[in-house]
Amino acid sequence: MKRIVWFAAGAAAGAGGTVYASKKVKRVAQEAAERLKPVNVAKSAASSAGRAGRNLVDALREGRAAAAEREAELKAERDAKGTAVAGAAGAGVAAETPVQIVVVDARDADVMRGLEQVRSARESGRRRRAADETATSRRRRRR
Repeated sequence: MKRIVWFAAGAAAGAGGTVYASKKVKRVAQEAAERLKPVNVAKSAASSAGRAGRNLVDALREGRAAAAEREAELKAERDAKGTAVAGAAGAGVAAETPVQIVVVDARDADVMRGLEQVRSARESGRRRRAADETATSRRRRRR
């Protein structure tokens, strides 16, 4: 009798689990099919693009605000140095003219030199090809 009871309980649990699992699979498949309809995919893509656009605009605003703040700091430093130089000139000390220094990264200068060399090589190659074409046409005329 015990065996029959446990067999029946196991069979009922197995059947119930199978019914539950099949309903769950159907429900998940229907939800996925609904999400993947072309209209819903387009809506999702549009909302994602809108979010990305808003994030970009926010980042640009934040960057511009930080740049403006840094610019104000630099101008304040420059103005403070300018008043110190003017104050020294008023005290009988010769005022120094501010020196502007332009710093060029050596790699950039090398790149520019390389570009100039490439341009000159192209020009010399063009001249050489033109000279070769002229010589070839002269040879053809002689024949």
